[in-house]
Formats: sequence, structure tokens, C-alpha cells
Amino acid sequence: MVASVDSLIDLLSVRGAGIDQYLGSTPDIGMPRVFGGQAAAQGLMAAASTVAERLVPYSVQSHFFSAGLIGPPIEFHVERLRDSGSFSDRRVIAEQQGRRLLSVQASFHAPESGPEHQLTVEAVDGPSQGAAEMRPFPQEWPDFYRGWSSLDIDWYPDVKPGSATGEGALARLWARTSKPVEGPQALHSAIAICVADLTLLSNAFVPHGIKPHRDMMAFTLDHCLWFHRPFRVDQWLRFDQVSPSASEGRAFCTGRLFDERGNFVASATQVGLVRGWSGQPDQPR
Repeated sequence: MVASVDSLIDLLSVRGAGIDQYLGSTPDIGMPRVFGGQAAAQGLMAAASTVAERLVPYSVQSHFFSAGLIGPPIEFHVERLRDSGSFSDRRVIAEQQGRRLLSVQASFHAPESGPEHQLTVEAVDGPSQGAAEMRPFPQEWPDFYRGWSSLDIDWYPDVKPGSATGEGALARLWARTSKPVEGPQALHSAIAICVADLTLLSNAFVPHGIKPHRDMMAFTLDHCLWFHRPFRVDQWLRFDQVSPSASEGRAFCTGRLFDERGNFVASATQVGLVRGWSGQPDQPR
């Protein structure tokens, strides 16, 4: 369980273990393996520890190779690819007991002035408009989802444009941390990675009436976020998500995050392996 905001921040934190070397913890939070969003967020925090404070992350691209074990720490090795006046780029390799788990490519930029625009955003009601009662994750989903009481969730599962199966394929949720988060934009971005990874791949199951992590095995192959504008995770974020396509045992999902004022703050994509459930922890092979 990730019951409090403090425990969420601790989960994503890394500690120094040498020059450009960091360690991340892997406590039991109710999954048979390390949660991918957690490992990717730790990778971002490791990268952010090596760049100037004035730089903020604008791109985090994670590629997963192997499932992590609960208990042993993850070692994050940071490679400095670029440091210029306005940009820094880092490649992070995550390993555990000699096994490579994932790589994270994180890019940072010093905000500056320039032209601004965004596509028109559909206005929708949400918790900030005075909804009487928030809707948590669906009861038929695994208990792991309800263990994230560090997050306030309002789930809108009924927004469903058609798909080739005749069923819908879009979901929307509102999310924020249950208490204020003090920290740099990199920390808010790391928590957003976790929020995105909680539900994005699950959208591939919706058109087929499949329950996430029960009827099918799912393993993230690639998970990427682009951050467009500053935001806070302790204020409501709207996450519109859809699976445009699934085939060949892989599912492709995309998402857009907006703040309470309708500002388009981030884009997310995820590609995952989906196959019949084997009863074993999720692991590609």
C-alpha cells in the first residue's frame, strides 16, 4: 500500500551511492513485482539529481526489459549525455542483482519565453466543479489500485467512443495527491509518471471486457511522457486516456493530462505486452 503522501514521496526517492550512482527501494506495495511507474519515477529522480535546479524535465522515455523483485534495491547508473546553457540530457540504466530492468532517457530544459498555443479542450465536469461523491477505482479491479490512498481519484469509466469490437475504448479520471507536495517540478513529474502508469495500459482491455491484471497478463514495454507546462500533482489533474490500437500481442495507449484550468500539461504514451494470464508475476519472455 502507498497510504500517505509521505510514503509516496519516499517510494520514489533515491539515495546517492557514488558519483552518478543511486539506489531506489522496492518495498512491498501489494504487487508481485516492482511497479513499473515507481521504477521509472525513481529513474527520473536519479537523473534530476545530476542537473541544475533551474532545469525542469520535459521528456521522460522509459523502456522496460525485465520485472523487478520486491526487496532488493534497484541500482540507477546515470550517464551525462549533454549539458548546455539551456538543456541537459541523461540516460539512466536500472539494474537489480545484475539484471537490467529498464532504461530511462530524461531531458531537461530551462523554461524560456516563446509562442504558446494548445488545441481546444473539451470542457467537462469534475471534482473541482463540486461533484457530490468521488468515484474510486472500480471494485472489480485488483486491490492494488485501492491501496493508493495517497491519491484522491475520481474515475469516469463511461466516456467510451466506439472501437472495432463494438465496445468503447476511452476512460477519464481526475487525480491529485491527498495532501500538499512540497518539492521541485521533477518530483511532481515523477508522481505524474506513477499516476499515468496506474491506468494507461488498462485501457487496452476495455474494448474486450477484460479485467486488468486478472484475465490477462500485462507488461509495459515502453512508457513515455512529455511535459508541456508546469503543474502540481496536489491540484486536480484530468487524465483522458484511450487505446487506439491493439494487435500482435501488443497494445498501444495514449493519454493527455490537463490541470484544473484546462491547460494541457503533459502527454503520455504506453506500449504493453498483453497475453493470457499464467498465474505468474508479469514478466516478458
